[in-house]
Amino acid sequence: LIPALKRIMEDGIELAGVHSESGSNEYFAYECNVPFVLRYMIDHDISGAGWMTLPKQTYQVRSTDRKQTHCQAELDITYSDIISRKPE
Repeated sequence: LIPALKRIMEDGIELAGVHSESGSNEYFAYECNVPFVLRYMIDHDISGAGWMTLPKQTYQVRSTDRKQTHCQAELDITYSDIISRKPE
């Protein structure tokens, strides 16, 4: 979806109520080549293989029939409830 939207923006599209300073209908995507998960980790100071805190009552453990990976445990949590821990 992201590559298609990037192409549409760069090829030019008319958006009601949106005007660029140059008068052109071409727009440039910012950091659309960065995968979403990596962008999230960067924005929230989460390092790879780092520790995170998930406060009590903010997550649910997925049942075995809903698991999507081979991980020992899968959890569902709202992104704003995750607390990243800086490596020492």
